[in-house]
Amino acid sequence: MVHSKLKPFSCTLCNKSFAEKRKLTHHIEAVHLKLKPFSCTICDKSFAEKTNLTAHINAVHHKLKPFSCKLCDKSFAQKTAMTTHIDAIHNKTNLFFCQLCNKSFTMKGYLTVHVNAVHHNLKSFPCTLCDKSFKQKISLTKHVDAIHLKLKPFSCTFCNKSFSYKSSLTVHVDSVHCKLKRFLCTFCNKSFAQKGTLASHVDAVHKLMPFSCTLCNQSFAKKTSLATHVDSVHCKLKPFKEDSVIDGP
Repeated sequence: MVHSKLKPFSCTLCNKSFAEKRKLTHHIEAVHLKLKPFSCTICDKSFAEKTNLTAHINAVHHKLKPFSCKLCDKSFAQKTAMTTHIDAIHNKTNLFFCQLCNKSFTMKGYLTVHVNAVHHNLKSFPCTLCDKSFKQKISLTKHVDAIHLKLKPFSCTFCNKSFSYKSSLTVHVDSVHCKLKRFLCTFCNKSFAQKGTLASHVDAVHKLMPFSCTLCNQSFAKKTSLATHVDSVHCKLKPFKEDSVIDGP
């Protein structure tokens, strides 16, 4: 005997139906009432489902990623994340395409965030601790962790410094330990380890003296001063003086 897939328990707040009453109750509590009864004992996050709490603890606090992709070296904290990765990256299926540009996303939620942030320029994620708002939830989370909680999870393996952002750690390693200067000034031949240092250099030197000599690293406030410099220094021309002109008889 084949059992028909009946779903007699319908939600009065949306068009979803369920085969069991307990699943309907859970749906209403989680989706419509926004209840999150499962709280993490390590941080202040709460979840609607126990499985999400377990996944959060394993991924965030224990740094566990037990689900490995067999097609590449990536690992994931949740099986659903691995499945989404395989479908999107390797199988190129189940992609959600933006109608306003050529970007594609593995989840509909990511597409929605992209449209709101990039094309509508919306900042839908406000910080409850200050007046800042963000286009993406992950940006809000990073802001709270770094600014308000003062967390510094990214540690340098060469020294004892720690940083709130991974990008800050990368800049630190490149500039301090590797002595790299990736940021080149387009006005002169100077290079800098940090983007902020380059910006300060441009503001201090080139915005006040925007006319740079292409033959050396000097800059000037006026175009005429640059021309005089080129003529006198590089072309070895002597300045023209009116009193040096000899009148004819």
